Amino acid sequence: MKRKFSKIAFMASLFISLPALSQTDTLKNASGVNEFSVQEKYRDRNKAWYVNAIVSSTNLKFNEELRYGLGISNEYKLKRQHSLGGGLNILIVDQSPIFSYSHPEISIELKLEYRFYHNLNNRMGWGLNADNFYANYFLISPYLAFGYSAYSQGYHFDFDTGNWMKETRSTLRVDPCLRLGYGLQRPIWKKVSFDVNGGFQVQRTPYLYSPWSLLYFQFAFRYTFK
Repeated sequence: MKRKFSKIAFMASLFISLPALSQTDTLKNASGVNEFSVQEKYRDRNKAWYVNAIVSSTNLKFNEELRYGLGISNEYKLKRQHSLGGGLNILIVDQSPIFSYSHPEISIELKLEYRFYHNLNNRMGWGLNADNFYANYFLISPYLAFGYSAYSQGYHFDFDTGNWMKETRSTLRVDPCLRLGYGLQRPIWKKVSFDVNGGFQVQRTPYLYSPWSLLYFQFAFRYTFK
């Protein structure tokens, strides 16, 4: 039931994003776009600020780890196809899908992100709504995650009574991480867009039972406010 719910939610997010794939021409003359008009479009926008609604998933210790929440991020163009940005996310982390009996924790993530928009020139030359950021990209993103759980459960052996005792406690941890991925960013309506990427995630963990634990997937709805 839980996995079926996750699949339904994932398919619904893709269905909402489909209108963005048929984009309108934002240049005045798409059939004869010259270098000057493309240059003008590059100068239209060289930085962006976003409010993000984020859902990401990884597979650690054979349990799906689901992260969802809100964040704020920015991007600055270094050159035409290169950008550098950062962000702050406040997420709820669940070690199994939504509606489980696990005890989720709160995670605050600070990240840096470099992106190379490899097909931006083509999209803008074709007259598509690239807006200097809406294209396919490769990314490198190091970040720090500060996790806090108000409730965690463990067991220890009490030698006085000869029984196993259950204990509860709060935990705080810091997890460095590096993501290497591929993704795309597209507009949906006015200042609303979606951003999806996936790839390899390397982080500090004693559990590496399978190569699948190195993979991640992230989807975000974005509102551009500056």
